[in-house]
Amino acid sequence: MRKFLSYLKSKKNEEYNFFKELKTKTGIDFDEFYNLKFRNSLTETSLFGRKIQAPNAFWHLHSLNEVFVEEVYKFKPKSKSPIILDCGSNIGLSIIYFKKNYPESRIIGFEPDPDIFRMLEDNIRRFEFSNVQLINKAVWKEEGELTFNSIGALGGTLDLEDKNAKSGDLINNKVVVKTARLKNFLVNERIDFLKIDVEGAEFEILDDCLDELDNVENLFIEYHRPRGSTLRVGSFIDKLENSGFKIYIKEAWNNLPHPFCSDDYNPMYDLQLNIFCFRK
Repeated sequence: MRKFLSYLKSKKNEEYNFFKELKTKTGIDFDEFYNLKFRNSLTETSLFGRKIQAPNAFWHLHSLNEVFVEEVYKFKPKSKSPIILDCGSNIGLSIIYFKKNYPESRIIGFEPDPDIFRMLEDNIRRFEFSNVQLINKAVWKEEGELTFNSIGALGGTLDLEDKNAKSGDLINNKVVVKTARLKNFLVNERIDFLKIDVEGAEFEILDDCLDELDNVENLFIEYHRPRGSTLRVGSFIDKLENSGFKIYIKEAWNNLPHPFCSDDYNPMYDLQLNIFCFRK
């Protein structure tokens, strides 16, 4: 561990700068950072001096960077008590970020994975936040049930093709989950911030909500285009711009390091974008 710290300091590289910024913004010390770098699985880690549960060290460190260092969810609310819908809450890092920065906010968080949801509930309970409602459902275009592919960390997906799964315990990483129609949460309610990170289900959810997007002030979508899909990113952006949003886009993940050699790669998604939608 000391050799690793000496290496970081001597190189003054991006990783050391990342550690310093992460420590400043989250209180994570070097021992915790070291464990996250070199452990594949976790049961417990710490954040802002409190113990939390996290299932995967690599993705947890990635999320800490995205949420607390890059601050992809940072926005300027128009009131002291903004209303935030968090679709795809996972273990709760986004909710913790929102509550740390907007303590009087009212948050509704959705997470379908039953095991991850238990971690989410426990993590939010440990921070003793108020005005946070957690819903163990997948956000979708209608109320009902769907099969969910669980991977035990980030990236669980709805399986719209599987019609044979049954309600009950997780079998072969598949479980039937209840769904909540997002549109119902947007009707006659002014939403200050809507976050949608639902691993590909955003296309159909967005189509169902187009008439209600006028009620949303700020919208963050992580766009996922499945490999081989004929979905057009341009038409997706058009729908957002036609709803009155100004758009800014960043790459969420480098799935094709050399796009002209795309046959050399086999990612689940061939395009992942962070799409920031705001009104001016």
